[in-house]
Amino acid sequence: VNPNAKFKGNCGCPLVSPPFGAGCLEDLRVIFSPGESWVNAQPKDAKKMKKKDEAKKAWQKLPKNGSLQVKFGEQPGVQRVTLFFQIGDSYRLGPFSACPEHSTSQVCELTQDWRSFIDQSKGSLTIRVEVTQSGWQL
Repeated sequence: VNPNAKFKGNCGCPLVSPPFGAGCLEDLRVIFSPGESWVNAQPKDAKKMKKKDEAKKAWQKLPKNGSLQVKFGEQPGVQRVTLFFQIGDSYRLGPFSACPEHSTSQVCELTQDWRSFIDQSKGSLTIRVEVTQSGWQL
């Protein structure tokens, strides 16, 4: 998926992956936010400039380089998991501890600009999620 095109189509709102499973966990989704750097790099529409002050306030709350988060579906019996994210082939983040009963994991702010990990031949970005629980890997 071309994240730049998707973010532009969603006006910079976070992207949510289709549901996926990992081991015994089902109905997981990745929430991917573009970050302040991406938002500030976009051309500004004259109509949108009228709401410039409101938008600036919202952009100031965004992590600079974007963020990732996992949304959990109902996971009975699972109390705590450990997450790792990988963007592209080399950018790995984690570990992050999460409790599925809280619906979402903590926000993982990216320390590098995700745009540098886009596969230029396809225009796509690969995001992987590794989930472990008490010594086992999903």
